[in-house]
Amino acid sequence: MASSAQSTLLDPLSFLKLTPDGDDVELSTGGAETRNINCSEENILAAPSDTDENFATEEKGATVRVASCIWGEGTSGREKVQNVLRLGARYGTPRFVDGDSSFIFKDLTDQPNRSRWMLLDLGAVVSLTRIGTAAYTDRWINTIRIETGTSVSSTEVSPAGHPILEGERAVWGDTRVSSALNNTLSFDRDYTDARFVLFIVSSAHFYGAGARMGPIFAYGKVRFWSPETHHTFPRSFKAFARAVQMLCRRDAERGGLVGQLQVGVWEHIFSYLARSDLPRDPSGLRRA
Repeated sequence: MASSAQSTLLDPLSFLKLTPDGDDVELSTGGAETRNINCSEENILAAPSDTDENFATEEKGATVRVASCIWGEGTSGREKVQNVLRLGARYGTPRFVDGDSSFIFKDLTDQPNRSRWMLLDLGAVVSLTRIGTAAYTDRWINTIRIETGTSVSSTEVSPAGHPILEGERAVWGDTRVSSALNNTLSFDRDYTDARFVLFIVSSAHFYGAGARMGPIFAYGKVRFWSPETHHTFPRSFKAFARAVQMLCRRDAERGGLVGQLQVGVWEHIFSYLARSDLPRDPSGLRRA
């Protein structure tokens, strides 16, 4: 399959299609309706700031699992699920095209109490501040709940069948959506650590219907810790960390960040606390 990392070389009208045997996909141009190839601008959620990036993309290693898909479990169905992470070749991530190529949950008229859920795995913990999805007037989203966590239970699911998030779990929103919405919906929070994003939705298209949704978005920054700005910074280490920041102040003159060291650096610093040979001279605490 063509890599979306080749975004600078892509024809903006290129797309993914099934191979002749139907077992895989290949990059192609021509022969598809233009409206299916790239997402419409109204269905692309804006970033909260120029410094926030969308982590819900294949390029950044994100993956997604869903409770069900109306298109089945074959190659076409799987690729339509993955389309929630793709905006189109114009944006560097070619979409799969095979008729109606958007993701739709399977209709569950016989199981109305089962959750229609989508679990986004970002592959690493990052700091998120805006999460959302595109929404549509047909098979519209009736209700949506978004949760995040740094881990997910490997042994339990909820009574409604959706995964249970663990770690630093947060509920971003739980609301009813207007059937007239045909663009995007989202929830904002202060920067919050998360690796997993859980979307739980329902559709009012008809009783037991599956909603149409995607692409999905998870905007934020690479995870940083800072005693002043990060709510998960270990409180017991704040005084120690401020002292370390003073020692690192010289880095600011060389373009470094004071008070926002990368996670690996803090872990290196904190590792000294468990050692019997903790250096008395603070100059012994060097950046990793």
